[in-house]
Amino acid sequence: MQPVQSANLKTQSGNHVAFEGMDLSGDIHGSLLNMWVTQHFINSERRHVEIIYTFPLPWAAILLEVEVLLGDKVLTGLVVEKGRAEKEYEDALTDGDTAIMLEKNKDHSYSLSLGNIAPQERCQIRFKYAQCMKFDQGGARLLIPTVIAPQYRGSVLHNSMRSTVPLHLRPTSATDVEYPFTIQLRVHGDLAQARISSPTHTVATELLDQQVLVSLMSSAPMDRDFILTLDQLRRESSVVMAPDLRKPEHYAVMASFCTELKKSASQHVKLHLLVDCSGSMAGDSIASTRSALRAILDSFEGEDQFLLSRFGSEVEHRSRAMWKINARSKLAAQRWANGLDADLGGTEMAHALMSTIALSNSPRSDVLMITDGEISDIESVIETAQKSGHRIFIVGIGSAPAESHLRRIALATGGACEFVAPGEAVERAILRMFARLRSPRLKHVKLVWPEGCEPVWVSNVDKNLFDRDNVNVFALLPQKCEGVLRIEVQHEDAEMSELAALVSLDGAQVNETSLSRVVANARILNLEPLFDHVRAQELAVDYQLITNQTNFILVRRRDEENKSNEMPPLHQVKQMLAAGWGGTSTVTPGRSKAPDFIPLGKPACFRRSIQTRDTASQMNDLAMDAFNIPFFLRVDPSKKKPPQITAPRLSSNRELLAALLDRTNQYFWMRCDGQQTLTPVGLVAWLKLMNPVSWPKTYQGLREIGINSDVTDWLELSISNEYAESTEAVIVASFLWAMSDNNLAEDLFSQIGKSFNLSDLFSRLRGKFVNTNPKLDSSKIDENLVKTFGDALRDIQSHEWPSLEMESSA
Repeated sequence: MQPVQSANLKTQSGNHVAFEGMDLSGDIHGSLLNMWVTQHFINSERRHVEIIYTFPLPWAAILLEVEVLLGDKVLTGLVVEKGRAEKEYEDALTDGDTAIMLEKNKDHSYSLSLGNIAPQERCQIRFKYAQCMKFDQGGARLLIPTVIAPQYRGSVLHNSMRSTVPLHLRPTSATDVEYPFTIQLRVHGDLAQARISSPTHTVATELLDQQVLVSLMSSAPMDRDFILTLDQLRRESSVVMAPDLRKPEHYAVMASFCTELKKSASQHVKLHLLVDCSGSMAGDSIASTRSALRAILDSFEGEDQFLLSRFGSEVEHRSRAMWKINARSKLAAQRWANGLDADLGGTEMAHALMSTIALSNSPRSDVLMITDGEISDIESVIETAQKSGHRIFIVGIGSAPAESHLRRIALATGGACEFVAPGEAVERAILRMFARLRSPRLKHVKLVWPEGCEPVWVSNVDKNLFDRDNVNVFALLPQKCEGVLRIEVQHEDAEMSELAALVSLDGAQVNETSLSRVVANARILNLEPLFDHVRAQELAVDYQLITNQTNFILVRRRDEENKSNEMPPLHQVKQMLAAGWGGTSTVTPGRSKAPDFIPLGKPACFRRSIQTRDTASQMNDLAMDAFNIPFFLRVDPSKKKPPQITAPRLSSNRELLAALLDRTNQYFWMRCDGQQTLTPVGLVAWLKLMNPVSWPKTYQGLREIGINSDVTDWLELSISNEYAESTEAVIVASFLWAMSDNNLAEDLFSQIGKSFNLSDLFSRLRGKFVNTNPKLDSSKIDENLVKTFGDALRDIQSHEWPSLEMESSA
């Protein structure tokens, strides 16, 4: 990719651009991904500057090599002890020379410092990382982050959030920056037979000789994770060997096991459902959360039990103890889920975990948390989670969730993670999660090597294994071994061990590239919990790995006439605002046509796309451009006083739609049981604007457009009992037909017409009323039901539903 060029290289707000985007190119061989990343920088100012860029890498990625192209010169550096690297970097800056340093932060992000880059000088940083892929529950999901979303940094109330990243390295976001990226992935061997797709980007696949090339159709903005899924795999355990980099007579080994655990007689679930309702979850994320909760409720069975809680700055518990599974508890939980909104402020995760676990009366219960993980102080959360003694399972939601944060929490407690992008089918992720929740608990896990094979070092295999999940084992052998390597497990309710997985060392593939350094990195990670920092640092330097103890450093000495005459000003590269974050935009994955890259200067928060064919037809019927009012412009976060919106009068339909989108509008929205729901006139307005073919056809569909639970429960529990011969679709269609009656609509509109300046809107819309619209199938309408609804709604007011009596038999 050629870096995007701009005439003035400034954002709309006048900030100079230092970062121009990145290119990725990688290969997947078996369980190992090797990726090259090229980042493009330029100093567009007239003086030397220092550029700081903090960026994410995938979970468990291992940085292997770094190359620098400064101007037209290719430069190489070294990995050295962190303190030495920092001193050499600062010394170079004070001497007027150029220095480049790459370091790993304690929160598992990475920071690149480019010191004393000359005016108009270009710099390319090219580095390689390796990642061990996991093939869980019969498939693989490769997540490559491109952006760090804004993170919650704590409140005065709890005063608990402590960032482990120095202030000058902490990423910040801006709405007026745009960076592109490209990616090419080559999938080799048996994996080339998998079904390959991306739920987040439009990709092209090309079948080559024994490999599949996957690439973006065009460059895409760095505002969301790139996700590639590989499924329909016939996956088996495998092993790879390679001579050690420092002692070639030794062999580095990575064994990838696909476990198979025997089911126990009974695996009931006791689950604390903890839902993040902080402000960052607004928009797409909270919508995905509601879908996830519906899938979770459908997954409960038998003697399962659950508890509902949501959190932000504070914690709200739906009940004081766990509920049993029955029709009443599921219906109540569904109402609770439908009413969720991202309205609880900050993300006090540690406090929420403590409060939720305190309700537990069973040490055998687990926590399932739904969150984007956007917090600053992850260490206190991990500490709290470990002390709880409960396994924590996590569903990461959003276009750029904090993957490393969430995986660290799950790993520390013996849980697991799933991630769901906006618009991605959440049901499969929940099914995989429940398969783990119902997987038998283990009290012993043992790795059994072939006779005569004694490893010099081997990684730990803990007891947190799940059926059909993948587990990677790393080892350093004194010589090449043969035989069968086995994993044996013992269930908590069993007396004997059993075989969980095996692999033959005889047919091990030989990998000459990066495996030795991958295994060395595993050895370093094993030393860190033992606080053996000296040995960990020695290994990192020996194998040239960037770790918590080491940095990459490169110093270029300049001629006197090219040195900087002053200390360079600091320029921090701002992150793009993560797509959909905090409700600022709507994310639409999987479009048939890739979205055009929006040029520099157009605020990212105004990006919006049509999500479905139904929605597209609705907007086309209105003859409108797709638009979205950013969340932070239409909702006052303090909620003390709703903002007054004065929108340009573009057309009658536009004015009505803008008012209907604004949930603070008192005419169209009301507060009911803690949730924003449509008033009667709000529903009428919705019906007038939307194509009848896209009207809801189910009770759940009514809830999703904003009709409150009193009305939907009346239809579902009372009307359906009285009219038992009518289907759900007929009851819903008849109700909406009754609500769209001309006389009813005219009466409701007239009640608000003068105060809302819509006195003539009714007459302009009258000709479009649905009773005369041939697109609505009148055969689905029950006239007796319509009359019943008309009688029940006789006393309806524009802002208030009438009292709807429930049948006792319901």
